[in-house]
Amino acid sequence: MTAASPTTADTPGTDVGVLLPVVVHFDDLDSMGLLHNGHYQVLVERAWGWFWRGKGVGGTSGLEGDGFNVAKTFDITYDRPVAEVGKYAVRLWMRRLGTTSATAGYRVCSDGKVT
Repeated sequence: MTAASPTTADTPGTDVGVLLPVVVHFDDLDSMGLLHNGHYQVLVERAWGWFWRGKGVGGTSGLEGDGFNVAKTFDITYDRPVAEVGKYAVRLWMRRLGTTSATAGYRVCSDGKVT
C-alpha cells in the first residue's frame, strides 16, 4: 500500500492502494449492454481474491487455510456505467483495520484513474 494522499480515506487519490486488472465479458452485461449491477461486486471480490493469493493467503486454490472472509455489507455508488466488454481495473485499499474486522475501499476503473 502507498501512503495516503491529502484526500479523505473514503475517496483517496489514484495513488493510494493497489490496482488489479479485471476483465468484463459479454455475459457480464445486461440487456441494455451495461455491466449488470451485481457484477460490480463480482469484479471487486475477484480482485481481492487475486490480491490475497498474490500474498500467499488461500493457497493455490484460493480456498486453503485462512483464505476466507465474510462480507457484512457492500456499498456502491455508480458514477458512470461500464458499457463495453474489455479490460478494466479495480483499485483496492484499506479504510480501517481492526482486530476482528476491516473496512475496505474500492473503485472500478477504466484505466486506474477514471472511476
